Amino acid sequence: MRLKIITLFFVATLGACATLPNDKSITPFAETMPVGVQGDAADDPAIWTSKDGNLVRIIGTQKKGGIYLYDLKGQITQEILGGRPNNVDLNNDFSWPDKKVAPIIVTSDRIDNSAVIYRFDEEKLQIEPIPKIRINSGFNEIYGICIGKINGNTYVGATSKIGDFKLFKIDVGENISATQVSSISLGSIAEGCVFDARNGEIYISQELVGIWKLSLDNQNKLVQSKIDDLKNPNLKPDIEGLAIWYRDEKAYLIASIQGISEFALYDISNSHKYIGSFKIKANQNFDEVSGTDGLDVNSNAKSNSYSNGIIVTQDDVNTNPKATQNFKITDFSAVLKKFDLLEKK
Repeated sequence: MRLKIITLFFVATLGACATLPNDKSITPFAETMPVGVQGDAADDPAIWTSKDGNLVRIIGTQKKGGIYLYDLKGQITQEILGGRPNNVDLNNDFSWPDKKVAPIIVTSDRIDNSAVIYRFDEEKLQIEPIPKIRINSGFNEIYGICIGKINGNTYVGATSKIGDFKLFKIDVGENISATQVSSISLGSIAEGCVFDARNGEIYISQELVGIWKLSLDNQNKLVQSKIDDLKNPNLKPDIEGLAIWYRDEKAYLIASIQGISEFALYDISNSHKYIGSFKIKANQNFDEVSGTDGLDVNSNAKSNSYSNGIIVTQDDVNTNPKATQNFKITDFSAVLKKFDLLEKK
């Protein structure tokens, strides 16, 4: 979201100039190739890893016309042109109609306001370019997207520009089909959403209000409960992407706050306690992450000895060198270290 409210502009400007207490900032180790399209184009990433964590691919949306696939050095390994894909998410171990198990990818495509399903080929390390199904969201403008499992079933969640959220169940027969099973209205713009794979719940960001948890009851009704809101100093407008980092019994929810270019960290395992916020600052090789939009985190990415995985974040203003938007790649161990969360050995 690109806010045009003057008061929020000043909040964002002041926030960007401030230094977090005790220097809660980290720096990236890599960045992706620029998207090559001027203006607000790069939006949201998703991370795939092989089961041993040694192979990593990053999917990034270019919302003016395509999807990029990157390696861990940020080089483009595949382009799928077309559409207006805004957000992207993936889920592993999906059973396809041919009885084979492979990752499933979903994007929110504003060319026709649909949720678009793709298959990822783990042997070729490529996205199969022809969509398997386009799910009509029924929104005037689809926005965020997420995919995950609840009670063994695969669901796609989609948000809209006016704050509506719909949940679709994915069924597999001779082909793939989708059925809307539930919906809820938050009342104002919502984008980021993420499934909690362990607890079968969904987190959603209402950009100018706060973060919510949604649970699906026995009657397929979505039950809403608050995680945090703008009444607390932890959050500022505009709350965008959401992602969850898992390791053993630990689970941390990360929210990108576009208005102040920060990332808020919550301990899911400890009643969603707010841990703190961090920035991704510049170093001699890469500029800072500013105006951050979508993000993803994956604890299994172990290539090049990133033992706690990586976090990938959209960068709105790419300045070193000056170029179109891209995504920054950061070692998640740096985040854990800043908040004294590294596992003691």
